[in-house]
Amino acid sequence: VLDEHLATALYPAALAGLSWSVSRHTSGAVLRVSGFSHKLPRLLLTLADQLLRWDGAAYAPRFEPRREKHVRELQGHFKQTSDRLALYYLHLLLEPTRLPKEAQLEAA
Repeated sequence: VLDEHLATALYPAALAGLSWSVSRHTSGAVLRVSGFSHKLPRLLLTLADQLLRWDGAAYAPRFEPRREKHVRELQGHFKQTSDRLALYYLHLLLEPTRLPKEAQLEAA
């Protein structure tokens, strides 16, 4: 949903061959801009401004189906084979900042 909003707001930058991405990281959000232009700093500022001004409430009806799908995926996670679950818990132990699926399910 956020990507769709940003694609509309930053369409001129896309036409100019610039690109951007917003992703999550264990320590926060990551904003990336790329392309060959002296206007990359301006694109980054515009991206940050759009994120700060974004009104997620306006997109609430579109969030619910995605939330339901996410909940189903989280519930299905625990029905995986035991070796896959063992690998998941190994990665969880090695990355203590990662939010466990149980906590994600409770938050959803």
